[in-house]
Amino acid sequence: MRPLVWLASAIALYIAGCTLPPATVTPTPISPPATVAPVSTPTFSPTATPLPTPAPTPMPTPTPTWTPIPTPAPTPRPSATPTWTPTPADPRVRLLQTARRDLAERLRIPEDGAIVLQAEAVDWPDASLGCPEPGKAYAQVVTPGYRFILVVQGQRYAYHSDRTGPPFWCSRVSPTPTVTTTRTPLPTPLVAGTPRPAQTPLPPGQRANLVPRAPRGWQSPLVVASTPESAEDSPVAAGGPVYVSVAGANTGAAPAGIFYLDLLVDGVPVMRWWSEESLAPNFTRWWRDWGDLPNRIRLGPGPHVFTLIADATNLVDETNKADNTFSKTVVFGPGAAPTATPSSAKLPNLAPAKIEGAQAPLIISGAAGALSDSPVSVDGPVYVTWGVTNAGLVSAPQPFWVHLYWDGALADMWRVDGILALRNTMLRDWDRLPTRMRMQPGTHKLKLVIDPGNLATESTREDNVLEKDVTVGSGPVALPAPTPTPTPTPTPTPPAALPNLTIAGPLEWQSGLVVSSRKSARQDGPIASGVPAYLSWSVYNAGSVEAPPFSASLYLDGALVQTWPVPSLKPGFYQWLEDWEGLPFLLPQGPHRLRLVLNGDGKVVESRRDDNALEKTVVWGTSPLPTPTPTPTPTAYTDAQVRSRLDKLPGLLLTLDNTVSRTGRDYRPDVQEVFEAAYYIVTGRSFREENQETLVLFNSEYDAFVDRMCAERLEWTPIESYVTTRDQCYRTLQFQGFHSRLQDKSRLIIRGERPPADVLRTLAHETGHMRQSFTNPAQDVPGDLENGALHEAQAFTYEALVVRSLEDYLKVRMTEYPDTAGYRRFVDERFDDLLRNMNADEHDRGRLFLWLSVLDDPNLSAHRRELLASGSLGKASLTDLYERLVRMSAAEGKGYVAARLARLDALLPQIRDLAKRRLTQGLPIEREGNPYLRVVGLLTP
Repeated sequence: MRPLVWLASAIALYIAGCTLPPATVTPTPISPPATVAPVSTPTFSPTATPLPTPAPTPMPTPTPTWTPIPTPAPTPRPSATPTWTPTPADPRVRLLQTARRDLAERLRIPEDGAIVLQAEAVDWPDASLGCPEPGKAYAQVVTPGYRFILVVQGQRYAYHSDRTGPPFWCSRVSPTPTVTTTRTPLPTPLVAGTPRPAQTPLPPGQRANLVPRAPRGWQSPLVVASTPESAEDSPVAAGGPVYVSVAGANTGAAPAGIFYLDLLVDGVPVMRWWSEESLAPNFTRWWRDWGDLPNRIRLGPGPHVFTLIADATNLVDETNKADNTFSKTVVFGPGAAPTATPSSAKLPNLAPAKIEGAQAPLIISGAAGALSDSPVSVDGPVYVTWGVTNAGLVSAPQPFWVHLYWDGALADMWRVDGILALRNTMLRDWDRLPTRMRMQPGTHKLKLVIDPGNLATESTREDNVLEKDVTVGSGPVALPAPTPTPTPTPTPTPPAALPNLTIAGPLEWQSGLVVSSRKSARQDGPIASGVPAYLSWSVYNAGSVEAPPFSASLYLDGALVQTWPVPSLKPGFYQWLEDWEGLPFLLPQGPHRLRLVLNGDGKVVESRRDDNALEKTVVWGTSPLPTPTPTPTPTAYTDAQVRSRLDKLPGLLLTLDNTVSRTGRDYRPDVQEVFEAAYYIVTGRSFREENQETLVLFNSEYDAFVDRMCAERLEWTPIESYVTTRDQCYRTLQFQGFHSRLQDKSRLIIRGERPPADVLRTLAHETGHMRQSFTNPAQDVPGDLENGALHEAQAFTYEALVVRSLEDYLKVRMTEYPDTAGYRRFVDERFDDLLRNMNADEHDRGRLFLWLSVLDDPNLSAHRRELLASGSLGKASLTDLYERLVRMSAAEGKGYVAARLARLDALLPQIRDLAKRRLTQGLPIEREGNPYLRVVGLLTP
């Protein structure tokens, strides 16, 4: 008989959660609401010149923006200086006036009370215009604009803008210095909900009249040529350079005010010019040599209709609206051979998409920040929010445009610099609809059109348009009440801290009570009368505190056979007895009842007593014993059998259907077959023969599983850690999958309402956790961030090991991605996310640590050389790295992670560079890797 022994094992329920977010976790706006006014800046500054009239017309006084001269004369851009003196034609004059007016209202000073210290033209690095709001993402596009520095009583105030304005105050705290002055009170500004004064239409003799009109020497008000500085049309070719010049005039009796001039090609708006200042009567304004047409619409050889519309949004009260349009047909000649269209299975698909938390992809509201439609009024602000996704399997790398229409007229247009597969972009709270269109009470049409110029080759264009009816009222509107703060759910009273003794076997034991005629058995075996029987039992403390000494009693057919004293047992630990030989030697043949009872005298107070006993029936047979059943030979697959299973992989990588479905195809059998082959390639073993259970569930089943699991775990959680344990356990609901161990079995629990490629990646990740729990269960320290980072690094390594082993075996790249601006942004954004969350999230911390372990550990110098030379680690190095990380003790691992992370700042630039070096220049679209494997291909060493 062997003495009692104890085993330091994993806690009864060990959870290794995996927060591998969906590809669509981080939406990015195209531009913030304050910066989306004009579509483009004209190539040349427009010039005003008087129309020819029978009698000479006096030259009007020059305005800040327009100077009436006979020929275009671009104004040189002044260099930034500490102080600034404006020139009349400088567009900053109008913007500066707006900034000074705003600051005067804020500080309650006269408009001339602020000194202009600086007014410089700048190129903002992104759409935040140098003033990002915390927690908000911005399009990474260089945005030309201005910075104004105003000074009041020694205090500086910064105003930022794009090229069109309006400028806004960039500050975290509103300054309120005391100013003593005598001033004329400003009129009360209009606030949301205040009715606007009714506008009385002007009599015809006092109205403007905007028309497309050719300046002197021009062939027409719309010139399309293949060379710049042309005054008449010239032949153009599809795909070649195209230069467009346009002009409009005011033939009315009154100034026109601000208006828009739109160019449409084949009915699609491609450009909008903005008249920044009022156009005086009998003056013409033109814009020359706009050359961006090929980046707005795809035009093939043949005739195309060009249309110029003055006052396209109907802002100006005119004498005649029938003469606002000029059209001509331009025939494009043949150009370069078109690029071959790839297979439709590997194309992007641009479509409207809900932003996070929103009820629809297109929202209009009278309140900022709305996630659903709410009433709007002509007398209050109007906010529009939209979202766009690429629902295809490959990226849309080329820029495209998003148009917003109001009653069929273009309200505004935005450029999107491409979207990666399964990623989103959005615009929040665009508030300029009332300044673009003349809004009236009633029912109107709001329409969102994605890629109207057909620049992106898509798998389908049927979902590129979204339209809705909008009812506009007048006067104050009842805005939706803010969502009340939910009443906190009372924290349930945690149970008393008690032990819980149960009969359970360690990993590989059939149960906590095993009887066999062979020693060291872990499964019940054949038993015969006249042959010694060996009995083993195991006890586990599933409670929250140490159990004091207790007894274990064995009964045979209801009679007490033996009682053992058992020493104290720590929570989460096993204690067992092996190969006890005290059963009667000559038992009659047939069935006999064995019953093991713990704590039979009840001296140990437990959290539950219903699991203190285990009974089983064992049959004693005849002697001699039957020939023992040989241990099953591990499964060995032939190359043909492995490849037969992997034949299903291409189809799994090309579908975006969910793996589990109540109405469609169930992909779980195919996923299991592919992973069985992948696991065999990596380990030489069958995944099905491991002591594991894999459940790929519907979301409702997954959530119910987590609820049951956490409820059971909390039953034996001590009071002092009850709330923390509860929060950590229910955090599993945020994961795509997790690994757990309950007594003697590993379980991989995975959300199946995702495409098969994503499920396969999660399955590989959780298998990395499972193998660690088999190999080194003592490494588990729940709740420790460094320990969690170590485990996640192991799982990320195993993900890469599975994927790259498949790539090597099949001689196919599944993780190759094109070298585009979108993918470079993706790498930077993901590393920024890792840095932002690494002190709170073990997954992000683990991913950074994994890179550092390869680059910084002197014991991994060979791995480092391989990473620097080839850009990634191969199967052998990944296997060695995984085993090194798994073999560490918990204390060793904690120190190792901390030591590597201390080098993060020094090595992060190199890590970013290594990730970007994996991008392939000129990669054909059909070879772009699966979007669900991007993190494996680009963010794992």
